[in-house]
Amino acid sequence: MERCCDLAGINYTTFRTWMKKGRESDSGLHRNFRLKVKCIQADLEKEALNVIRKAQSGGERIRETKIEIESGWKGDIKKVTKSSRTRPSVWQAAAWYLERRHRETYGRDPINPDEEKSAEEFAKEIKEAADAMFQTVPAEA
Repeated sequence: MERCCDLAGINYTTFRTWMKKGRESDSGLHRNFRLKVKCIQADLEKEALNVIRKAQSGGERIRETKIEIESGWKGDIKKVTKSSRTRPSVWQAAAWYLERRHRETYGRDPINPDEEKSAEEFAKEIKEAADAMFQTVPAEA
């Protein structure tokens, strides 16, 4: 969001202050500003989801019209060719945007360092699972 503020020529601290005032206000300029920002964010999310949806359905249909004019002894001949093709959607950029901008909804679960296990703990769990599996193998095998 800081980069957006830079591009718009607004100090990020000022932006955050306006957003906070808009959240706390029932009416006025700050509330309208906050609502406009939220609408823009929702539109960007919908646009990214539409790109992914188009990619799921095989891409985007493009209709093209090509007009060729040939000069001949009988005069100009106009040749019109209409065609359509499917352009594959580049959905990866939309997914990247959603994962990072709306992490709580579309992002991958972040790794919690408090829950990470050491290599020794993983090795112990794997050994216990292997021992349990080997106990189920019949002696004849």
